Amino acid sequence: MKYRVPVALIALWPVFLFASPAAAQEDASERGDAAYEMGDYEEAFKWYSQAAEQGNLAAQLNIGIMYDDGIGVAENDAEAAKWFRLAAEQGDEQAQHNLGVMYEEGEGVAPSHSEAVKWYRMAAEQGYAPSQLNLGVMYAQGTGVSKNYVEAHKWLSLSAAQGNDLAAANKEIVGSWMSPAQIEKSEKLLLEWKPAAER
Repeated sequence: MKYRVPVALIALWPVFLFASPAAAQEDASERGDAAYEMGDYEEAFKWYSQAAEQGNLAAQLNIGIMYDDGIGVAENDAEAAKWFRLAAEQGDEQAQHNLGVMYEEGEGVAPSHSEAVKWYRMAAEQGYAPSQLNLGVMYAQGTGVSKNYVEAHKWLSLSAAQGNDLAAANKEIVGSWMSPAQIEKSEKLLLEWKPAAER
């Protein structure tokens, strides 16, 4: 008697074959989450590393944070920047922000205010309040970008609208340096602004 595999199972086999790497990434990332929550940071790092190497965005961000803060692994700014970049390039706003901070402070990468502005802008465009604050301050100071109080006021206003008190305080300061026409222009830009996902 010959063994026969039903045609339906043969047809599904490639789906399982191609779906399993993503499932493995997710499983490794979830195991990392569980270990992290239990305080077993070395075990969490092991699982996150496995998922991150396979391209899992959340795991890449978590590995970056662990290297940045020295949690479960020796602190290493260059490795943190590497993992933040991988997650940032996949569109993660927190990784984009963290990479911006690293460029602004010259941690793990050569200092570059223009690169900091680039990464802050990417996260700010997605609506990430900490990046909106940092981008607003950089516009106000003319750091890494041409000084522009209208843009500074816009970004600080967006961050403040999300409850960021530091952004609200900076918005008031920048507003005191602006003419009524500049404030009006900033308010017009605010009305037109939409997060990147809604454009």
